[in-house]
Amino acid sequence: MSVARLVSMVVLLVSPALAAELCLDGTTWLDDQRALRALQAEVDATCPCAAARSRRAWRACARVQVEAALQAGGLRSECRRVALRDIKGTACGGAGALACGLVARRSGVAIGASCRVTRARRCRETRRFEATVCGAGKRCSDVVEWTAGTCDDPRLDGPFAPGLRILRLQRPSTVRSCLGGEGTCTGPLLGDGCTCTDDAACASGVCASRPRVLETYVFYPAPAGAEPRDPATNAVSDAPLDRSGGPYPLVLFSHGSCGYPNQSTFLWPAVASRGYVVVAPSHPGNTLAEFPSCGTPAVQAVSFLERPDDMIFALDQVLAAHDGMGFLAGAVDPSRVAMTGHSFGGLTTFRVAAIERRVRLAIPMAPAAIGTPPLAVPSLLLLGEIDSVVDNAAARAVWDQSATPRWAVEIRAAGHYAFSTLCFPSPDCQPPATRSQAEAHAVVRRWVLPFLDWQLKGEAQAAAFFLAPPPPGVVLTAVP
Repeated sequence: MSVARLVSMVVLLVSPALAAELCLDGTTWLDDQRALRALQAEVDATCPCAAARSRRAWRACARVQVEAALQAGGLRSECRRVALRDIKGTACGGAGALACGLVARRSGVAIGASCRVTRARRCRETRRFEATVCGAGKRCSDVVEWTAGTCDDPRLDGPFAPGLRILRLQRPSTVRSCLGGEGTCTGPLLGDGCTCTDDAACASGVCASRPRVLETYVFYPAPAGAEPRDPATNAVSDAPLDRSGGPYPLVLFSHGSCGYPNQSTFLWPAVASRGYVVVAPSHPGNTLAEFPSCGTPAVQAVSFLERPDDMIFALDQVLAAHDGMGFLAGAVDPSRVAMTGHSFGGLTTFRVAAIERRVRLAIPMAPAAIGTPPLAVPSLLLLGEIDSVVDNAAARAVWDQSATPRWAVEIRAAGHYAFSTLCFPSPDCQPPATRSQAEAHAVVRRWVLPFLDWQLKGEAQAAAFFLAPPPPGVVLTAVP
């Protein structure tokens, strides 16, 4: 038999096996993720940890659910091994058994995450591994995917309750307008007037700044157990500030075009619960309350000029404890300031980080990238793979020119609104073909919270999230 014919026979024999995509790979990865999570929920309901008589009994019960899911077509056969490995790596039914998170190190740098079920006394640090007790009933698959072996799950809130105060800050506009006369427009329309450079540009009246009222949401650490949480904000309104963990790092957030300060209730209250102060001012004229004029080219041109000064003014007020910020006096660390924003706010993040030296860290999320300077501070660029609103390639081009260290995270099957609470019907938001908001939000938290802990708080353990290989459904690019 010729070699060529032998090779062709081998190809024919293995092709059917290759046709079936591996679990969590290829075009089926999102469906596989959902099927495995549904199976986990079914196992939890049918085989509760607390009722398990032994590890053997619990595993037997869980394996029955795996086979039932396979028979019913809820789980692909290619995922059977993954599901059984998940069962083996769950600390249920064993006396004293628990999940031990492991971060592999080489020359002191994290290079991978793993987990094993063992007893607490055997979950110990070695030369090659940093070990953390995650607890009984934990799945090693979750320990690896969601905590990178650190046992710190960003899907969970921190030790504080998130407090919230809504303040009205006022500053003079950066763009001056012709007041009291028709004048000659030298720029885009602004309200009922037009922009001007000096009094001579106004046929009559005065070239002056209009007041800008910034409705500002301030999230902060409140005492554990503070309540009730307002469902509209996911925070406790006017709760007292818990000073026990201060002074706290400061995170500035700029909303998107036609957005609003409270547009990411899944994220900023969670950040505050972990020991941060988050300040999110509105950008007057460019908020959802002014829809549809908020999205006109003239308004956006003015907002482009006003937004950086809105953010810097809010920063000044916080650090000076002015305009209602007095409750934060002494509670904010001026040496640890991060700038973040979504969409137009992502563009604002680039611009503020370029001109404001107090900003030490930048997190642009699904940013527009028009006339955008490169970043000169450590940064995390977050993108939705299927974003139909902004140009991901343009954002990456600016990121490529930015200072190191820098990281980029592209979330597969997620679009522009993965970073906001609401998702408008669009190609970006069509579950189950795309991620649901809950699925996307969990992934966003998984990257933003550890990045802040690592780069702003200096918590070395959080580096594992970025130095170990990412979980399925995420593309991580690192330039140390």
